[in-house]
Amino acid sequence: MKSSTFFCFLLINIIICDINTSYGQKYSPKYLREKTKALLALTSKATENGWLEFRQDKDTEAINPDEFFTRFRANLGLGEGYHLKQTRDETDFREMRHQRFQLYYKNIRVEGVEYSLHSRNKRLQTAHGRIVEDLLLDVSKPMFERKALEIALTDQKLTLDDLKGKDLPKGELLIVRLGEEVISQNFKLCYAFDILVDGITKRSALGTPTNLCGCHYRTGCSESRAHQPLF
Repeated sequence: MKSSTFFCFLLINIIICDINTSYGQKYSPKYLREKTKALLALTSKATENGWLEFRQDKDTEAINPDEFFTRFRANLGLGEGYHLKQTRDETDFREMRHQRFQLYYKNIRVEGVEYSLHSRNKRLQTAHGRIVEDLLLDVSKPMFERKALEIALTDQKLTLDDLKGKDLPKGELLIVRLGEEVISQNFKLCYAFDILVDGITKRSALGTPTNLCGCHYRTGCSESRAHQPLF
């Protein structure tokens, strides 16, 4: 049984040993901090939340959406090991093209970090998203998946014995955000499992041994997700 993609949740943060999560820092797009004229001169609006509106007058250069990330990669904070994978490409009845991209770091999905482009007639009109900069995670030596599964089951008050005769949940290695701000210190390498409990799929994400900082729980109507970096 798959988890619903739409659910309500209560967010509870429990910090037990927070040595890596950053406080006091706020997200700000790289192009705003560095006042990148090559990009900002093309816009009529640029916000701290990562929203860009591009000028549409005849005197301003038109930006082809298919060239946007290549041209402004460095200004957006897309560093070494970063990759944006397109997950949506649709054109509506107004001939507006809507594209959505998911961020990957060293081929591992960065959960919740997406970027969207909206264009018409190959001219970019708006772009929005928040790119986490300067990720330097070592993804080469994660915890053994089976060990992570055992801990995920313990989180749900289960053991491997409860899954006898069933296919074991397959873990997904991903990068999750444990703090409010979209800054590198708040992102950790985790395993995620979908675990079926009493007819409800529950999702647990367990941190690798090198990311020790605390607990982050989301409990929903149809889904339970726990991010627990481990000792």
